[in-house]
Amino acid sequence: MLSRRDFLGGAVLALPSFQLARAAERGCPATEGVELGPFYRPNAPRRASLCDASETGEPLAVDGRVVAANRCTPLEGAVIEVWQANANGDYDIVRRGQDDTPYHLRALLQAGGEGTYAFDTIVPGHYGRRAKHIHYFVHAKGYEPLVTQLYFAGDERTATDRLVRRSLIMQPVSAAVRGRSGGRMTFDLALRTRVPNPSEARRVFPELEGDYHQYDKLFPMLERDHEDAITFRLVRSGGRLDARMRGLPDAELIFDGPMEFRVVEYGIAGRVIRDGNGRPALEYQGIDGRRHRAEKL
Repeated sequence: MLSRRDFLGGAVLALPSFQLARAAERGCPATEGVELGPFYRPNAPRRASLCDASETGEPLAVDGRVVAANRCTPLEGAVIEVWQANANGDYDIVRRGQDDTPYHLRALLQAGGEGTYAFDTIVPGHYGRRAKHIHYFVHAKGYEPLVTQLYFAGDERTATDRLVRRSLIMQPVSAAVRGRSGGRMTFDLALRTRVPNPSEARRVFPELEGDYHQYDKLFPMLERDHEDAITFRLVRSGGRLDARMRGLPDAELIFDGPMEFRVVEYGIAGRVIRDGNGRPALEYQGIDGRRHRAEKL
């Protein structure tokens, strides 16, 4: 098991000062995002091990750094939430929004002084048709949240899973983990600087507030989610516009233009339009290419 000292201090992950300086000069590519998925649960326990040493599956240790994409500088104190399926491909909850089961294969971490983090777990199994993956939800003050997934080199499903991005596939190396033969992976995370929403967009926020209806499933790959439609509410908060939905965390609409927005939690990009009666509506496309439309009630 990784020691508490290694987990918090991350001394083994620190780069020489001249390497950090050169990286800061050229910056780091922002980590590509992937949708949050239907099995996110808030308030996971703070711990460096996602499971007990007796957990079925191949032991795995993961480490990395959280940095600012613009300067490649470490983000000390960044909050990292991780979760995954077990070796059989099952999560600890069976439907979105369920919160009455014990937390299993989930943890909340905090980046150390050099932006380092580390945890140990087991290699997840295949869930449905998806490639093996570990979920990440990362927050740091002054930066956009990052929702992404870590994938495994050598998994043949990475070629067919539409959510996989090549930059997120990492190669495990053999290592001893908790006294057993297993693997180790390094996965660095680079966050985008948060930029205020344009004033032109903020001026229409009062009109955009309210309830919206979307006539298809947000996560159609979840067969046990029998919802035929999604209702959510847009709420202003200062210069932000947040979407609130039952059983899911609030998600900000980040505007890159007067009418163009992104929602990183769901991997979507879209725009504000108006229907035949002049009422606002939202059109957007998911990371898997599916198109959606939400109309104001």
